Order: sequence, then structure tokens, then C-alpha cells
Amino acid sequence: MTIAFIESDPLVPPGLVVEALAISNIPYRLIQLHADRHLTLPPDLAGAVILGGTMSVEDVTLFPFLADLKAFVRQGLANRLPMLGICLGGQLLAEAAGGRVHRNRCGEKGVRQIRQAGQEIRLFAGLASTFTSFEWHDDSFVPPSGTAPLASTPTCPHQAFEAGPRAFGLQFHPEVDSRIVAAWSEKTGKQKHFLEEYEKHADTYRKTSLALLNNFFNMIP
Repeated sequence: MTIAFIESDPLVPPGLVVEALAISNIPYRLIQLHADRHLTLPPDLAGAVILGGTMSVEDVTLFPFLADLKAFVRQGLANRLPMLGICLGGQLLAEAAGGRVHRNRCGEKGVRQIRQAGQEIRLFAGLASTFTSFEWHDDSFVPPSGTAPLASTPTCPHQAFEAGPRAFGLQFHPEVDSRIVAAWSEKTGKQKHFLEEYEKHADTYRKTSLALLNNFFNMIP
């Protein structure tokens, strides 16, 4: 089996996702949709991680490859394909499942404490009831009606939801490393602030992120 990493933006690479797969010894393929422009999937596809991007889910005219990605997400939900959507990926999952995505609402940047909404959430198994992660978004999603929220922050109430038996949308980023944080924060003019904040929490963040990512990969049959 092969896991696909779908990268819509070169500024948002898989980061720690690669390390998590190496721990699980699962083969993967990185699909750089922003470069290839076509979504060519491995024939033995077993699951997908849909990464973030600086674009909005509405920006199909500017980024035509988003149309193929949206169709893939809809089909993946219909086929009960294990999927983990991160930031933009989570917003695409929310939209495909019947939720909404709002521009410039509930934006966050930097280290945040994510609060689980309940107990026995499979994706968060082994994580503290409030855990450390990293945020970098302007838009935010509202999950479909009837979908129980899985996590929140005071600023953004919808941080995670379950879109299917093994499909999860996240607003926060469990995949970043110091190189990614430095690249993002450089564009804000606050590189020192965000990078120092990240590195202060890096050990806890990394442990939590790898646990979450491996929880997802362990759900893949």
C-alpha cells in the first residue's frame, strides 16, 4: 500500500509527516500538485494526507488544479478512503462533506494550546486533554451540521472534525518543523518571534505531532 502526500503549495511541504511514516514503515508518494498540475495517484493508494496552502478553497480560477483535488476529496469520502486534511486540506474536507469555509475568520498564527472536545477520540489517543500545536491560517472551516467537534481553541472553535470512518480535517498544523516555521514567518516580518516561540515548545510539539500522525496511519488497513 502507498500513502499519498498531496502538496498544493511549495511553501507547505509534508515536514514531520515523512518522519511519522518512516516510523510506521509505510511507503509514500509525494504529489506536488502545484508543479504537476495533474493528480496522478498510485495504483495501490491506501490513504492520503492533504496538505495546506496559501490559497483559499475558492481560488479555483487562480489554481485550476484545486478542481481535481476537490473531486478527489469528494470521491475519497464516498469510497471511505482514509484521509487527513491539514489546514487547507481540512477546509477542503469540510467543504466536500457539506460544511462551510469562511475567508478571514478566526485566523491564528503561532503556537496554540488545542483542547480536545471529548474523550476517546481515536486521532488524539495518547494526547493530553489540552495539547500543543501550531497554527497558521486566515480562513477557517465550519464542519457539516451534525458533526461533533473534536477540538477547539479560544480563538477558533473548529479545530478538528471527523468527516468519515477514517477521514479527519484539522485546522492546526501537526506537520511543521523549524525550517517550515522560519519560511512562513519570514514573510510576516516576525521571523524571530514565531521561530523562538516554536523552538521553545518544539520537543513537546514534536512528540504530540508524531503521536497524532501515527494514530492516523495506524487506522489505515
